[in-house]
Amino acid sequence: MPSLYVKQSGVWKQVQILWAKQSGVWKQVAIGLVTQGGIGKQFYPDTVGPTNYNVAGTYTYTVPVGVTSITAAVTGGGGGGAAGNDGGYVHYGWSGGGGGSGYYSTSTIAVTPGENLTVTVGAAGSGGPGGCGPGGSSGGSGGISSISRGATVLLTANGGSGGTSPGGTGGSGGAGGTAGSNGSNTQGTGSGGNGGASTYSAGGAGGPGGGCGNGAGSAGSNGSGGGGGGAQNGSCCGHPGGAGGAGYVRLSPIGGNAITFSSGSGSWTVPAGVTSVTLTMIGGGGNGVGNYSTPQGWPSPGGGSAAYFSSVSVPVTPGSSIAYSVGGVNANTTFGALIAGAGGNAPDRSAPTACQGGDGGIATGTGGVNGTKGGNGICGGGNGYGANSPFGTGGVGTSSGNGGNASGFGAGGGGGGNNSGGGSGSPGFISLSW
Repeated sequence: MPSLYVKQSGVWKQVQILWAKQSGVWKQVAIGLVTQGGIGKQFYPDTVGPTNYNVAGTYTYTVPVGVTSITAAVTGGGGGGAAGNDGGYVHYGWSGGGGGSGYYSTSTIAVTPGENLTVTVGAAGSGGPGGCGPGGSSGGSGGISSISRGATVLLTANGGSGGTSPGGTGGSGGAGGTAGSNGSNTQGTGSGGNGGASTYSAGGAGGPGGGCGNGAGSAGSNGSGGGGGGAQNGSCCGHPGGAGGAGYVRLSPIGGNAITFSSGSGSWTVPAGVTSVTLTMIGGGGNGVGNYSTPQGWPSPGGGSAAYFSSVSVPVTPGSSIAYSVGGVNANTTFGALIAGAGGNAPDRSAPTACQGGDGGIATGTGGVNGTKGGNGICGGGNGYGANSPFGTGGVGTSSGNGGNASGFGAGGGGGGNNSGGGSGSPGFISLSW
């Protein structure tokens, strides 16, 4: 997807919020389109732009609608800089080497819209603490960054190694995507080695030599190495090295254009050059019911899930307008002549079908799938759960208190307990990609 940039104080910056003046009133733009190669493409908001991770940890990345491949780049955590040491004489020490940057790897990965990938950002290598003795503390190694699909690792990058501080000479820089530089071998006044640079950031600077207490190495960032500690020239232990930077993972969808409607109704104009769209939509889920007064306090029936269309190709005409409506709870969602019927509410206790869960929604149009019936109340041999949908989880049926509300989209609400209320279904949505 193309992005919009403006120059601010000589620096190009990507637009995060866009405003336009209409009839003298400034209004925030909901969607911006631009013609590129004869095809109208959404450029604001950047719904399928790159996603960056630069804090150590594990994350889940959901592939946007309409995206079938991504460019992935991973950088391991940077190695930490080594501490300077005191040379064994309580003064006139040697500097530490800088940490190496994390290794870098990139690849184009085939993906499925809506699937989840696991992203792991490698931890930063720790900087060596101030060294007392002829050999100072080495920096720690950075952690591994990776992208996985389930148990299958798709792309990985090792972390950089920490710098060393052997004493008797300047410490060695750690290995990595870019090695850290060696510390100066000038006793007492030598500076620490710089951390190795990553693809995204310069390495941490080595600490200055001389003095006592002011020669710590600087930390790295985005997978770069930490700087080594400078040599000390006074009655103190060696200066500490800087920590490496945590790894960096960047996922960039290729060629996706998408728009999502989560409420309301209106008309959508087909962009120039677009002759088919991929449609995913679902109606609103049905409500559970309560107030089935029984001595046992059994749960009441749950609501049904809505009908849906999942990644269905729909032919369209450039420039035409297509009416749409997003269903709220227990309401149909429509796109042109296609209808994703709402999930049925569970019947109340006076109905002939009492204790039966609400019916699943009915789909109208090619590629539609009918919804699922909600769970029966216990008097009908069930648990009163609301029906799940492909995009939501039904509410829990309960024997005490109100039924659980559905989450996500198109799922049914749970049945309530004795003299209590039923849970609410969840609303529908429409997603288009091209």
